[in-house]
Amino acid sequence: MKREVCSCCGQSIMKHEHKMNKNLANLFMGLCKSYAKGEPFHLQKTLTLTKNEYNNCQKLKYWGLIEKHFKGGRRIGGCWVLTEIAEKVLRGGKIPVTVTTFNNKVVEASKEIMSLDEAVGFYSVPKVWAEKSKPVKGNDLF
Repeated sequence: MKREVCSCCGQSIMKHEHKMNKNLANLFMGLCKSYAKGEPFHLQKTLTLTKNEYNNCQKLKYWGLIEKHFKGGRRIGGCWVLTEIAEKVLRGGKIPVTVTTFNNKVVEASKEIMSLDEAVGFYSVPKVWAEKSKPVKGNDLF
């Protein structure tokens, strides 16, 4: 990534590119299995995450999949919630493959988009599961 310098003060500034990868997608799906949209979870107290997952979980906010949790207008430290966008993505919606951030805010998103299936290579949305399912009759189990 190209090093950039502020034209006003000469301070070194950087934009960071983040890619939705298999690890982030799997982390997201794990959150969706355990929590409903809007249900708060605490990264340290209610989740059992690897160091890598803990360090990268907040990146899900760049795609709008999670957001900080507020109660009574006050931020609850360490708590996050799944968003409406998360629910749409879980049901087959698509998100940008990469996002670029500056000062912890998304300043650019790639035009290339992907689904969870494309991120992890095996995910099927609930509607697809239902279409693939077939009723079992009598001894048709084996």
